[in-house]
Amino acid sequence: MKNANNTYVFPITTETIKEYENTDVQELAQRYIDLFEFYLQDDIASKFRKMLVIEQYSSPRAAELFNEIFIDMPLNYITILFTVLIQKGKFIHTDAYIMALNFYSPLFLLLFKSDSATTEFEQLKSMLTNHIEVFIQNHGNIEK
Repeated sequence: MKNANNTYVFPITTETIKEYENTDVQELAQRYIDLFEFYLQDDIASKFRKMLVIEQYSSPRAAELFNEIFIDMPLNYITILFTVLIQKGKFIHTDAYIMALNFYSPLFLLLFKSDSATTEFEQLKSMLTNHIEVFIQNHGNIEK
């Protein structure tokens, strides 16, 4: 899981920002599909995620970890990324944190929907790709 964590936790670096500046919608969608697939289908990651969901109600440490891994870290990362992309004119000028919430909330919902529904992974991938396409249509700076 440590190696996977290094792959799927996105550090903010100058190179990361440049990668996202030049990434098209399909590439962006694929990055998040890969992340999504990891948390759904990797046996250890999936069990760990489900354990945190259950234990967060009885263990303050589990609740802290759940919030850190699945809420705070992704939102912080995406907020920083969107702040830079807004400054560079790639996205419309708006509140980067609210934009991050708009981007990440459906991903979070779909991830946890998959645990309680019979939705096929291919259908989830399609929903995820559509979400990213619509998000970029709504928030992308078309003039640039």
